[in-house]
Amino acid sequence: MSAIEAYYSANGKFYRSPKGTVHPSLGMVCSEITKEDFSYVGLESLERAILLGEGAHDVCCQYSLHVLNHLKEVVLPPMPAGFPGEVTSWNMAMAHSLTQVIDLFQQYDIEPVAVEETALCSQYGFGGQPDFLCRLKWKGRRILAVVDYKRVAKLSKSHQLKLEGYRMLDSFSDTKAGFIAWLKRDGPAQLHQVIPNGADKAAICGMAGVLNWRISNRILVP
Repeated sequence: MSAIEAYYSANGKFYRSPKGTVHPSLGMVCSEITKEDFSYVGLESLERAILLGEGAHDVCCQYSLHVLNHLKEVVLPPMPAGFPGEVTSWNMAMAHSLTQVIDLFQQYDIEPVAVEETALCSQYGFGGQPDFLCRLKWKGRRILAVVDYKRVAKLSKSHQLKLEGYRMLDSFSDTKAGFIAWLKRDGPAQLHQVIPNGADKAAICGMAGVLNWRISNRILVP
């Protein structure tokens, strides 16, 4: 085994290292920390938001690969079965997401380096897959940064925690900043910088340790 393997089980997403050890995903670590409750959101609204977010994410990653010359053209994803809405609204949302990401690339002179690269934090034992690593212009300087796309009504604590964790991954430790490319429903996207936070890093390290202990003791079966 020579590569990092990401896979899903009934208990969540896990990563298997080249040595065969299994670790929790960063998303699982962050979810355990924040324990976010979406019960106040209607089921149909939640399903709609999830599907739109997944579609926008697909569009943005395609565009990143296109800029890297790894993809000839961006193909807007078709409306998935079960989407609670009209095909016209879906297509308009996907086209808007493409416009937003193109504008972001132009505004910040973004140069992708890697897209959806799977990586591990070997020190604390968790895996992740940031949307992309890039060089961009920020406050007059050109920096190496990790960026995650989000199409949400508002940014949550878990989104910020994930950016903190992404910069702890072995392949991303040289990045100078982490950003959320916030794709809003209306208007332009916003590049939101996540400022490093010692307390957040400590929480990630601690919860990763707890989940790895559960895995090793078969309390959490990957």
